[in-house]
Amino acid sequence: MRIKDGIDDEWMEVTGVASATTYTVTRDLAGDYAPNSNPEWKKGATIVNYRQSGDGGVYMTASDTNAPYLSIFDHTGSPWSSDNINTRLRIGNLNGYLGYTDDLYGIAIGEASDYLKYDPTNGLRIAGSITASTINIGTNGFHVDVNGNIWWGSSNTYAGATIKISSAGVVNFTSGSFTGTITSTSGTIGGWAISSPTISGGGIILDSSAGTITGGIIRTSSGSNRVEMKNDNTLTFYSGGISRTFITSGILGFNNPAGAVWSPLIQDQHIDIHSCNLNRVLPQSLSESCT
Repeated sequence: MRIKDGIDDEWMEVTGVASATTYTVTRDLAGDYAPNSNPEWKKGATIVNYRQSGDGGVYMTASDTNAPYLSIFDHTGSPWSSDNINTRLRIGNLNGYLGYTDDLYGIAIGEASDYLKYDPTNGLRIAGSITASTINIGTNGFHVDVNGNIWWGSSNTYAGATIKISSAGVVNFTSGSFTGTITSTSGTIGGWAISSPTISGGGIILDSSAGTITGGIIRTSSGSNRVEMKNDNTLTFYSGGISRTFITSGILGFNNPAGAVWSPLIQDQHIDIHSCNLNRVLPQSLSESCT
């Protein structure tokens, strides 16, 4: 316990109780007085019981260094040594506590690396782990739930959010623009499956390692004017939705406007197509003059 008046300040430990008014004590635990020079305490002196290790109290001062402030503390035994006093909370002047070196007024709670501090100059600062069922920052801001899911926007729930990242690492965006590099070795994009080193979907495979595009039919367009390559070695040119020219297995063919094949077909021969008459296809050994 601590006994103090306007002049003296002594720490004692009660080692025995003979009666309600008679105690056996060990005096001057802090070693502040010479032998046999301990104060004579009189009626009216203040006595504070610090009790045993792990207990604590409230300390309020308007005269100590960096006053005024109120502190909540506990101790690890021998509370006359400041090294054994643990301040857990301070309200008032924060100078000298949790890294404060200036006279700033506010509230500070915690330890050197885990704390909550507020003062008008620095605002609210938090360090260490935060445990909560849901954390919401701003009405249309940032949200985290107890399952580790993260989302942004006005939705109060992860399920209703349009921009979100699940605790399993699944990212969902309803729309957006991206810059930079996006790398993935698995997943899907618009029905296309990603599996390094290929992207595949609907029978089409893009293989970056082989430098190939594989598919049943590859079209340059979905419109009526297009070129098609099929896996039966056929290359076909369409105009107005009708096959006009095709190449397959050494055969070159031309179709009339109705889609019927013109005769003759040229197979395994060189051809000479005259610009003056596109209705005739002749072997190179033949000739025809233009008029």
